[in-house]
Amino acid sequence: MRFARTEGLIPAPESAHAIAAVVDEAIKCREEGRKRVLLFNLSGHGLLDLSSYESYLHGKLQDV
Repeated sequence: MRFARTEGLIPAPESAHAIAAVVDEAIKCREEGRKRVLLFNLSGHGLLDLSSYESYLHGKLQDV
């Protein structure tokens, strides 16, 4: 959600996992006072996944 709101792009679910991992690592680095270059691969958009995203946002799917 954060990426979609800030970048204006809905990532594919596979890319969303990479984005979440990079965000977690960036937070960890900030807390430890370390500077690192973090890269991730945005392999595609999530336009074909919009119905699944909608179901999740309306509580019809569970995040496990």
